Amino acid sequence: MKLMHMLTAAATLLVLAGCATQPQVRTLVDDSVDFGAYQTFGFVERAGTDTADYTSTLTRHLRDAASRELEARGYLRSDEPDLLVNFHLHTRQQTRITERPSTRLYYGYHRNWFGLWGAYPLERDIVEQEAHTLHVDLVDTATRQLVWEGIATGSLTRELAAQPDRHADRAVAQIFQAYPWDALRRN
Repeated sequence: MKLMHMLTAAATLLVLAGCATQPQVRTLVDDSVDFGAYQTFGFVERAGTDTADYTSTLTRHLRDAASRELEARGYLRSDEPDLLVNFHLHTRQQTRITERPSTRLYYGYHRNWFGLWGAYPLERDIVEQEAHTLHVDLVDTATRQLVWEGIATGSLTRELAAQPDRHADRAVAQIFQAYPWDALRRN
């Protein structure tokens, strides 16, 4: 009996861990690039997150967060950078359809007996939601080629779109966890 309680507790913890709202992060890397050669960074003149002719609040928060992440890795901000940083935040409508067996009760063949009838059609739940994806691009300024891209999709990017001042640091930090290089520090 004690083993059964332990197994139930372990299963519950696994289910709760699966429900955590961590974004899914993936990266695209140009394998032909020597990331150790990069020392400095800057930002593109007009970020992909800016749709008007001015710098948005979202872009400002993303720039601050990216600066902290890159400086923590030994890169220096420069007016003539080795790497240019750009951001894109994409939002798209997503429809999720789930089917489940009907749970309607019916009056069965036996007198005063109610039960589940498996012959009812499946019930469908249709949920409309927005899917947000944040891209952080690093571009080699000499070749004008994308050398690294970090992409995050999930609830954190929804929060970022709604409140960039509170969530930009976390979103960018989670993307840069997948960036394994440090700049060579000069003395």
